[in-house]
Amino acid sequence: MRKIFFIFLLCGIFCLLIFAVPDIAMTQERTVTSSSDQSTQSKGINSFWALTEKAQEFRWPLFLTFIIGMIIVVKKVVELAIDWMNARAIYNENFSRFKRKEQIESFARQYKCVVSDLIRLLLHSLKTSPNASQFTEEVEKFNEIRKQQFETFQNRMVFWSDTAGALGLLGTVWGMFQTFFRGDMDKQAILSGMGVALITTLMGLVISVILNFFATEVNGFFNKILIKFSQVSERLWLRILDIQPALVASVPQADISTKTVPRRSDFSSIPDKVEKKPVVQKKVNQEEEEHIEEEEVEYQLVGISGNAQKVFISQKSKQPFVVELQRVKNGLKQKVVGEAVTFFVANKIGIFDNGKGEVVKKTDGSGRAEVYFTPVKQNGDCQITVRHDSLPVDPVQFEVRVLAIKPADIRIRNGNNQSGPSGKTLPEPVVLEVVDEKENPIPNCVVQLKVVMGNGNFSNNKSSMEIATDDNGLVNVIFTLGSKGGFNAVQAEVADLADKRLSIQALGQ
Repeated sequence: MRKIFFIFLLCGIFCLLIFAVPDIAMTQERTVTSSSDQSTQSKGINSFWALTEKAQEFRWPLFLTFIIGMIIVVKKVVELAIDWMNARAIYNENFSRFKRKEQIESFARQYKCVVSDLIRLLLHSLKTSPNASQFTEEVEKFNEIRKQQFETFQNRMVFWSDTAGALGLLGTVWGMFQTFFRGDMDKQAILSGMGVALITTLMGLVISVILNFFATEVNGFFNKILIKFSQVSERLWLRILDIQPALVASVPQADISTKTVPRRSDFSSIPDKVEKKPVVQKKVNQEEEEHIEEEEVEYQLVGISGNAQKVFISQKSKQPFVVELQRVKNGLKQKVVGEAVTFFVANKIGIFDNGKGEVVKKTDGSGRAEVYFTPVKQNGDCQITVRHDSLPVDPVQFEVRVLAIKPADIRIRNGNNQSGPSGKTLPEPVVLEVVDEKENPIPNCVVQLKVVMGNGNFSNNKSSMEIATDDNGLVNVIFTLGSKGGFNAVQAEVADLADKRLSIQALGQ
């Protein structure tokens, strides 16, 4: 990082000197004595900027090429530098303080950088395929993808560097064309043409060299980052081996039934000088082995936590519902990783993390899968069923008690104080809203309506009715005025809010 900063500083000073400092050698006055004893003074060029004016129309395309190239370089350097700064804590971490892989993953998520993505990718690969070969392949694949992305920057720099050289060559050709096109030896035409040829060649070469230099330095910085990736991956792998010593490379095992296995009792009657030959075990039929294996292995889906929770309607459960998938062989339990289990709730009573009543989750490195649940209907007790669609396991049932949120207020949103012809329905429905203490709408809350003045009626043709709020905590009341003119009044209340009755007024004409 310091090296990159130092390089940019030197280039800035270099450009400042070129464009601002007068060239003493070029500002010296020269006296030329002609054959007629007349002397003239040539005008000196006092800066590199003035010198570039001699490139005529090629000056600006060359500067544009240089500016675009430097913008690409600066953008890439800033991108790499920010990533480097964000990743310093991970580069300096040896992972020895972590006791579980989940702690390492949580640590990596705190930093927004490429090496954090690499760590999480490697930990995920170990959950699905816990072996060294898969780990190494993921590291190589990740580095290869990063190299391919960096090649885009390199190709752009090569293009703009080559473009600067090509513009310089084109200016050279154009200057030579101006010099010799007229066919005479006019002094001014020769000087002008040769000036364009030389200056454009000089500018093209300088710009090309500068862009190539910066591209090379950025490439070196990028390779340094890739080396850091490899070092972090190595430290991560060593720590994981310490946490989980059984995590070794998967190596195909030979058929032990064909190997020779010596036994102590077979050598007891053999003299010491006689070579003891091992006894060869008989090879078991492969089909019988598979049959025995199937009989000894079984799978279990076990509920870990979350059962018998009380969850308020429209609010997410405080605790997740967690299950664990186990593989039992010869009495020994093993956790099954990377298997998909399905969480399901019937009758659209609620939704899971994906906003639906059914969600598929894969078991993590500890063989567990979890999900949060949000009830959307007031339905008392309900069940969440967890199953595996391919393994022979019994489903798990979680019991959930859905509680209604206590209403805090009922209010009129629209439709009060209307008027209309007697015996006719009001022009607009009366809209009521029920909310909780936090001003959140309460769905499925029953509102009681009763006519207390006039002889009007509701949509059920009666003077009283009960109606439940919708998903937005609203009810739309269709009211028909009494047959006689005059005032009509409707009383609205919620069972738990007797002190907040509403009076809705309407006038029959």
